[in-house]
Amino acid sequence: MNLNLYWTKSSTGEDWDVDWTSTNVIGTGGLSVAGGREITASPNAPIAVPQLEPGEAFIANLPWYPIAPNAYDPSLSAVDVCYLARITESITAPYGMTTAEVVLAKTNILNNNNIVTRNFSLTDFRPGDYRQRRQVLVGNAESFTRNFDIQLINERAINPHFSGDMSAAGSITVHLGSLFDRWVANGSDGTYTSINEENRTVTFDGTGAMLLKNIDFAAKERSSIFLDFNGSSSYTHEIPFTVHLRQYINGEEYNVPYGNVSFEIVPNSKKSAKKLKEETLVSSDSYTLYPNPTSDLLKLQYIGSNLNNKVSLRVLDMNGRVLLNLNDLTLNSSGTREISVKDYPQGMYIIQFADSQGKIEQLKFVKK
Repeated sequence: MNLNLYWTKSSTGEDWDVDWTSTNVIGTGGLSVAGGREITASPNAPIAVPQLEPGEAFIANLPWYPIAPNAYDPSLSAVDVCYLARITESITAPYGMTTAEVVLAKTNILNNNNIVTRNFSLTDFRPGDYRQRRQVLVGNAESFTRNFDIQLINERAINPHFSGDMSAAGSITVHLGSLFDRWVANGSDGTYTSINEENRTVTFDGTGAMLLKNIDFAAKERSSIFLDFNGSSSYTHEIPFTVHLRQYINGEEYNVPYGNVSFEIVPNSKKSAKKLKEETLVSSDSYTLYPNPTSDLLKLQYIGSNLNNKVSLRVLDMNGRVLLNLNDLTLNSSGTREISVKDYPQGMYIIQFADSQGKIEQLKFVKK
């Protein structure tokens, strides 16, 4: 078995395999800039995956040199990408896949358990101080014209048991460009806080969801939109929020997005900036750990929806050796658990969580 690794610029509808191997986008000064490539292509090579026993882990390391953010647009200080890992068992189609791959990458991921992506952005801003602008590609991966809805939604609107929403912390201004004109031409249908026709922007105040309906996309069309994260000077808490940019096929139920890009927003008041810098928080879908790096104690918290979450926890070094193994550990959102790593040598480690349903998540941390 071989492991192939790819990257593509964050998009709500990736086209396999063009967006991951050869796509270019128009960047600063009208220049063509790589929008996606295979990391394991020459001079690198696919990574051979050894046979693994149940519960055993394999860690692959490979250098990757990202494109400078301002190559895409001079206003950008960060670039968001989606990574794709793909295990193949043959050099001929269907390459060992359960279901033959199609043009929409999301469909391939749903149909095959040997394809996985990670598409997540950490957006850190200080209330009252503009900090971040992000660029996302939205588009149509199909070979025919299609009509879409675009949504920005707070995590609390999806999981009502989550506390708070980001409306007190700030807002998001979405620069739609030419998509704004198409949306207006089709009736400006949807829910939003406000619009600015001159700037062709729509504002999301962080409450519930923003929805822009009925936007036409030509076959294989891509369009860049920009998101400005604006902090409130009166907000002093440090609770992170998650917001999802989602694209849906117009007229269909909002069950499975056509594409999605998620942003974790970490409010950072001036008085706590130093503290947050020292206690960097790292999250997966269900777990959070901090501080990272750490020299002594590592704090763990469950952020999922299971009220009685039991996990097996392992800490591994970068060679795959198990340094700590805890079973039947209770982790829930009501508090944190601590583990000591003070005796570990300096370096990078992996902490692995396995719940009672067999779902495995892992995070990296650094011992300083």
